[in-house]
Amino acid sequence: MTAVLAALFLVSCALNFGAKLSLGAAQLSFVAPSTSIAEFEIVIGLVLLVAAAFSRLYPYAGAYLLGSVGIAEGLLSPSVQGFARSLHESMIPFAVGGWVLLAVETRRVYRSRTLARGGEERRQLVTALQFFNGALVTLGGLGYANAATYPVGTALGVIHLLMGLVALFAAYAFLKRRDYSRRLLFAINGVTIAYSAASEAAAEIYALMTPGIGDALIGTIIAIVVSIAIIYLLISNSPGQPGAA
Repeated sequence: MTAVLAALFLVSCALNFGAKLSLGAAQLSFVAPSTSIAEFEIVIGLVLLVAAAFSRLYPYAGAYLLGSVGIAEGLLSPSVQGFARSLHESMIPFAVGGWVLLAVETRRVYRSRTLARGGEERRQLVTALQFFNGALVTLGGLGYANAATYPVGTALGVIHLLMGLVALFAAYAFLKRRDYSRRLLFAINGVTIAYSAASEAAAEIYALMTPGIGDALIGTIIAIVVSIAIIYLLISNSPGQPGAA
């Protein structure tokens, strides 16, 4: 199911790059292909393929979160119409089915493991969420820098991009159990919440984004919510528990 969803994203990516799909006498293409959307979709497709290859719980969760964001962005964008919209709608059953299977597997795994491993499970969840959020903020920064008005919007986008790269490094440091990783997670997620809200507000108030990019608000809201969840998980996980850093 994950591989099929990845294939749909990669097909959409190719069509957004201007490719045409021949089905017998019919030739399918997007009315308004978008290179910026294609760049996002190729990342989602590859992440889904990697998750399918590893076949582990947390890579699946991160991949489906990213895929769900991509589907929502496509369906809520006014520029995605015709065959492009139909293709995104066809992704929904696979995404929903994947989430259902993921929920069933998560319940089975948590039932089979002892309470002593609760701290390690929470650490893995924080790591997966941080990698997801870092990737989301990085992609959002790239889109912001490319689409926003120059020079103020571009500068805000570059800062957004750098913040996403730091968030990815924080996830790596936490994965490797560096001594400073817990403090870094608190810091970068606090900055993510504050800066994402401020930059999105500036984009809306001063019209820094080009028309049709307003649905980036969805990604900003998701990044803020995930950052809040990470901070909550870190606070509720005392230093004495397994997996605390």
